[in-house]
Amino acid sequence: MLSKQPFARRILIAFVLMTALISGLFSLSIVLLVHSIEEQLMSEEMQRSLDTVIPAYQQGLPLRLDGQSHFFASNSTDFPIPPKLQKLPAGFY
Repeated sequence: MLSKQPFARRILIAFVLMTALISGLFSLSIVLLVHSIEEQLMSEEMQRSLDTVIPAYQQGLPLRLDGQSHFFASNSTDFPIPPKLQKLPAGFY
């Protein structure tokens, strides 16, 4: 015959399991939301930078980039794409 646990212990176990499940789902949703927003904001920021760099590049003006940005163009001898980046698909990096 199976020994039954006291009612208070079963309630405690159920409460702990539900708390772990809900907090885990909440944490996962926050991580996914932050990742999604970060990706969207980075894409917008890179697009804004590109919108200022491309016209300057086409007009032959000096490029104004921040210290962490680099501009490479496949059709340029002044800004050639480094060999380690040539295998990447087109897009923002």
